[in-house]
This record gives sequence, structure tokens and C-alpha cells, in this order.
Amino acid sequence: NSLPRLQKRKLVRFCEAFENTGLGDPPHPGLSINPEPRAHAELLMQIAQHEAKRDPAVAFEWYKRGAEAGNVEAMFRLGCHYANGEDPVPQNMKKAQSYFKRAAQNGHIKAKTYAGIGYMIGDGTDIDYTTALQYFDEAADAGDLDAKSYIAHMTENGLGVKKNQTRAIELMQECAALGHRKCKLRLQEIKRTAQRFL
Repeated sequence: NSLPRLQKRKLVRFCEAFENTGLGDPPHPGLSINPEPRAHAELLMQIAQHEAKRDPAVAFEWYKRGAEAGNVEAMFRLGCHYANGEDPVPQNMKKAQSYFKRAAQNGHIKAKTYAGIGYMIGDGTDIDYTTALQYFDEAADAGDLDAKSYIAHMTENGLGVKKNQTRAIELMQECAALGHRKCKLRLQEIKRTAQRFL
């Protein structure tokens, strides 16, 4: 009874989660797992994902271990936990931004977009349009439509870049053609506004 309740839940469910990874019989939960570092990080991530729907608090602990072992997706998920205030942590955008930046610096595409949002609106950090655009450019180049839509938004409103509605519309049309709903809606708004002046 000396273990905290969360620690007990984590240890009790460890064996179940390990079995679901398909990696064989689990070790005793009190023992450390020491396979090759990358495999270790991936294993911890699999366990966290297994727990995520059943118990976010337990999943959070495994994400922490995965992030410490170098798993980039675990870093991103920790950022999401803090951004959304998911059990067991309160919302903390400063910590969320820190994890998004860590994941982004290690190549996580969606984390680049989220880090860019933080810099664009000053959530968890100071507003820095130049840095926001750098993150968005990298994510957009990797195919993230949300990132491209934010570049369009910044271009339309002259945030960190010269205001250029023609270019902004071109970017929105590119996103809309690939199914981006928000860009479709914004294009419709622009069209309705233009029609009022005809």
C-alpha cells in the first residue's frame, strides 16, 4: 500500500499492455526494460497508446517515459496533454509549446504546425511571426495542409510578411482543392464579400 494509486495502476496494467504489443511475454513490471534504445522508445509509445483510451493518466506516464527515451511521437502527445489539460495535468500552454518545439526539432510535422500556432498567437510563448512562418513553411513543405492554411492567413493579414491577398487566395485554393474545409469556407466568405461590391 506504499505505492501511489497511479503507480499501482501503471504497474498492474504494464503486463497487459506489453502483451498487446506482440513482443512476447512481458518482463516483471518492477524490472527496467533495456532493449536497443530506439526499440525501447517505440515499445514505451505502444504501451502509452494502448492505455490512452482507457486511462489518460496512466498513458501520460508512459508518454513521459517514451519522450525521455527519445520517441518523437511521445513528445508530441505530451504537448497535446498539456495543451488540452488532459488527466492528470492542468492546461499549461508553456509546457505544451516546449514539447511541441522538442518534437518539431526532431522532425515531427504536426508538432511544427502546433509550435507555429503558438508563436503566431502568443500561446505559451511570445508572439514571433518570423518563427511562426518558419515552422509553418517546414510543415507545409512536408505536406501539412493546416500549416499552409496558416501561411495563407498570415499572408492575407500581413503578419510577419507583406500583405498579399492574391497570394493568400492562391494558397487557400491549393488547400481547398485537397479538401481543407476551413480554406473552402474562407474562400466562400471572400467571394461573398466581393459580390457585395459588384
